Amino acid sequence: MELLIEERTVDLSEMTSILDDRFEDHKRILDFSDVIILPALVRSEGDLLNPLTPDMRVILSENNLKVNVAVKEPHKYLGLYDADVILPCLLIVLPHIVPIIHGIIANYIFEHVRHDATVTYEETIIDGEKVSRKKITGPGKEVADMLRSMR
Repeated sequence: MELLIEERTVDLSEMTSILDDRFEDHKRILDFSDVIILPALVRSEGDLLNPLTPDMRVILSENNLKVNVAVKEPHKYLGLYDADVILPCLLIVLPHIVPIIHGIIANYIFEHVRHDATVTYEETIIDGEKVSRKKITGPGKEVADMLRSMR
């Protein structure tokens, strides 16, 4: 499999509506968060979270980042039963920390994922009124190398 990179612009209201449904005051959360882990699937009856959400929260927090998880209760974890690794989608609130996040995620992939496993990494970056989403899919080593080169 070759490396696939998808990029698109997202409407800021799409992000704020997801946050409004999950936090009492999304503006306060944005002001006091570096990264927000988004649900894998948004549902009215409760969100589905990526099974790696707890690990990502710990790893990012251990690197002195303020991390919150956007989740509507009652939540469940999405079951992944194959060799692919799908990382949680990160909402990055401070654009200047993107290189730090890329380094942390690249190291995680390098240390915890088979290099030939298919890895999907997705991020959404808020930069003022501009919101962009990037999704990278490919062999673990190539995804990690791409993230390192983007630092």
